[in-house]
Formats: sequence, structure tokens, C-alpha cells
Amino acid sequence: MSVRVADRKEGRLQVLEKSRLLLDYTYDKITSDKVYPKSVRWLLPKNIWEHAQAADACIDLANAIKVENAADLQKRRTLQKDAWGHLKHLERLVDLSYRKKYLSADQTEFWIRMILDARSALSAWMKSDKERYKGLT
Repeated sequence: MSVRVADRKEGRLQVLEKSRLLLDYTYDKITSDKVYPKSVRWLLPKNIWEHAQAADACIDLANAIKVENAADLQKRRTLQKDAWGHLKHLERLVDLSYRKKYLSADQTEFWIRMILDARSALSAWMKSDKERYKGLT
């Protein structure tokens, strides 16, 4: 039996999907000659890619940790915080791309919206973990 559209809710862990979509979009942007010329691709786009990849990896690794004790929770929390930091830095690098005129205002707005969506989902996950595992701390 299917669920009516009006009754559907977002899955609990949307951060994995949002992170994956952000990584795909980032890859498409930084490899496009229309956005970043090859002469600068080793500098700004390389840093953008590293932070997008690191954020995705931290989110994936944090999700892989099965929390059974306080040490597991601490590892997961550290990875979540690292991911949040990478997403924050990624936002700044995309803004720098706009200021250096590699991106239009619309491209920048869309890309930053994707970053903010991922960060928002990550924050919701962190809050959920805090409530779920409050007895372990």
C-alpha cells in the first residue's frame, strides 16, 4: 500500500542524500570549463572539491558508526562537527568564486542553498543524536 502524497514526510536522515547531491553538483561545477578555466582549476576549484569530498566522507563515516557507548558517540560527534566545518568553509569558497566572478548570482545562490540544506540536515541529525543518546554522555 502506498502513502498518500499529503501524508508523506521526509526521511529521518536526509543529510546523506543532501550530501551526495551536493558532491555531485560540486563535481559538475568544478570540472566545467564554462565555470572555472583550466588555468585556475588547480587552485580554488581544487579547494572546493577537497572540502565537499571531506564533508561527504565525514557524514558517511559518522553514519557508519554504530553507537554502543560514549566513545562511539564521541567519534560520531567529532565526525559530524568536522563535516559541519567543511560545509561552512565550502560556503565561503563558493562565495569567493562569486566575488572573483567565476559564478553568477543565480549559480552562487543555488549552490549555497544546497550547502545550507546539507548543513541544516546535518544540524538536525546532530540534535537528534543528542536527544537519542543523552544517557551515554
